[in-house]
Amino acid sequence: MLQGEVVYVLKRLTLSAEEICSFVIGDACGDVYNPYHEWEVVFPPVPKPVVTPLVAPTVRTCGVTINTLTQSELHIIHNGLQTFVELYTLEKVRKD
Repeated sequence: MLQGEVVYVLKRLTLSAEEICSFVIGDACGDVYNPYHEWEVVFPPVPKPVVTPLVAPTVRTCGVTINTLTQSELHIIHNGLQTFVELYTLEKVRKD
């Protein structure tokens, strides 16, 4: 698929075969020094933001019954035939 692109890149690399093996495969190729592996990233000293804990909202109820309708869908495929089932659940919840 990408054979042409990979060959194009490999022909233009300045790494030896041992360095490429070490870079791609790792320790299985032996301990090969590669100057491109010697790098470090220095991050600026930015302080971490203050973490504010989240507080759950308080729910005030007045003895209300809540009706909840839940719809679910179920798709079953067996031997190339698809069955579609819709499930409805009505739940009454009393909030005191």
